[in-house]
Amino acid sequence: IVMFDSRVPNDIFSSYMNLSDIVMPLLSMETYGKYRISGSCNLAYGYKIPLYMEQKLRHVPDFENIALFYDSSHNIAAQINTLAGNRELINKCRENLLSHPIYNTAVQCKNYIDLITY
Repeated sequence: IVMFDSRVPNDIFSSYMNLSDIVMPLLSMETYGKYRISGSCNLAYGYKIPLYMEQKLRHVPDFENIALFYDSSHNIAAQINTLAGNRELINKCRENLLSHPIYNTAVQCKNYIDLITY
């Protein structure tokens, strides 16, 4: 986990994102979708990096097959360490992100063009 205490220049931010294995947005079931979503989700989708989220969000269709989940009532650090040892799960989520039509750039471009030329 890398944290910064000041603004991060775009090139450094992008470098860190490209080196990231997972993105862990700070979301709770009580606020997701009700008021707003985390920009972390958009970054994860854009960089095709799996999300690591609270298990209470498992049922949200936006995260189906493209996110990994932790139990906030247990030791999160231990869960992250276990996940780090299981690259297969992370890679499967990444593959799902790369192949999912909703997050596919070509599909989204076509949908956008169809929308503006309708």
